[in-house]
Amino acid sequence: MTYNLTCFISLRDRGPAFLVPCFSQVGSNSIFSHNIDESGYVEDFYPIGIEGYLQIIPDRPLTLNGEGEEGVLGVRLMDDTVHFGPISEIRDFLQGLVIPSVGFEFFRVSVASFLADTEGRELAVKDAAAKFSNLKLGSAWQGVEFRNRWELRKGAILPRCAIVDGGVVWGASAEGKAYSHNAYDDGEFAWLSENPWEKTWVRRWTKAWAHVGEESRFILRELALNWLRMRVEDAEEVYARDVSPIFLRLLSSPYWDDDVLEVGIEYLEFQYFIIGWARIWRRVIDHEASSYELKERLFKLGASFMVEIAAAKFTHKRFKEWFSIYNYIKKNSTESLDLISLAANNSFYVYNKYPRFQNIVFFDLIDIDGVYSYSFDRIKEWMFDFPVNNAWINLYCDDRVYDRLSDDLHERAELFLEEGEVQYSGWRKLWQRVGQRVGAPDWAYNVGVSWLQRAPRSMRIWKQVLDELHDTERGKSDPELTELYKEFYLNCVDEDLPST
Repeated sequence: MTYNLTCFISLRDRGPAFLVPCFSQVGSNSIFSHNIDESGYVEDFYPIGIEGYLQIIPDRPLTLNGEGEEGVLGVRLMDDTVHFGPISEIRDFLQGLVIPSVGFEFFRVSVASFLADTEGRELAVKDAAAKFSNLKLGSAWQGVEFRNRWELRKGAILPRCAIVDGGVVWGASAEGKAYSHNAYDDGEFAWLSENPWEKTWVRRWTKAWAHVGEESRFILRELALNWLRMRVEDAEEVYARDVSPIFLRLLSSPYWDDDVLEVGIEYLEFQYFIIGWARIWRRVIDHEASSYELKERLFKLGASFMVEIAAAKFTHKRFKEWFSIYNYIKKNSTESLDLISLAANNSFYVYNKYPRFQNIVFFDLIDIDGVYSYSFDRIKEWMFDFPVNNAWINLYCDDRVYDRLSDDLHERAELFLEEGEVQYSGWRKLWQRVGQRVGAPDWAYNVGVSWLQRAPRSMRIWKQVLDELHDTERGKSDPELTELYKEFYLNCVDEDLPST
């Protein structure tokens, strides 16, 4: 089967680097690259995605007839010219290439790795490590590269295309294991070290994380920690939004340790308003490395977050974060219930219009603090000021609350039944409760009939109220209700029919 060279893709936008060859095939819309065996010959072809990468069109055609032919390699040089051809030709070409000792240190590392030049590679690694503005990072990177010297036995390193974490990388062994000296490393670590205030820093760090092997991620971890420490007290939201993707990658990697944990907590303490704060908090508190003492510290931090974003009057999207932390603390720390009570009280006037706050937090506050508390006084105040809804009805009918309600609230319940909105599913429960308190059957009957005339018959409770009224002595002798009853059951489906 014939494969025609279509383009090369580059993992770097500029500068010298190895290039990934891409092929087309007659009769297919897919783009392919090839796997190479230890001798440099094609093992197989496989589809490859090239969207999002710099594509370089070759200046001459090249065709492979399938497995068993010598593989193709491309390299972009210091002057941006592209040289490509069979691997053996590229090896010969690079052996005679003079690479300046200054300015192209990382490219020298890649070339020496490809040529299995141990001595040249170690010298290039030392020169490249000196390019890091952060000497600690440079030393750590050099250590990782030196540990890879065993890969340099003859024939072990061939430019072979591999997919690593969704990205195409050069520099995999014949077994497909990516190691740290792939083309993407060339100069990128140095740029990340030297340009921490660039707005593209996080995007480039994230891209690097996707492309490099596990060994190189140790360097990216050090770069991320350095970047995060610089921003612990930096309140600029343009940077704050970027923290979440960095932490989430570190938390899911083998490079999570006490240093990452401590920087994460420091950031959470200083940056309450970053987008995704609750998500980072949850990942840290759920991590297996988090001790009991640390979890207690994070519970307090979560409660502080709830108070801070409420004080800043962040609503809607931030309430989702607020409630997720509230719910987590409630379910996982009975010892911290006083914290969420305090946070809920401090957030009361900001979030009391949200249904989850009304239907869940109100009742939790009664459970935690009781009815002889500041919390309960606030809830009663809300019942005076807020329109009656299902949460209001549930509070009114709760025995703990009902026994401490004032006459004004009882009168409000009666007025709602007589003249209020009819669409609430809790209407029947309130009608029954108020009817018991009033003790006037005629009042309850008239209110019920009036509601039946106003409410939509599709409501589940409509039929229940109808049945209750029809079963009373007055209902059985009321021609208007009897007609309504017959009309409803004449048109209803079988499951709505009364049992006999």
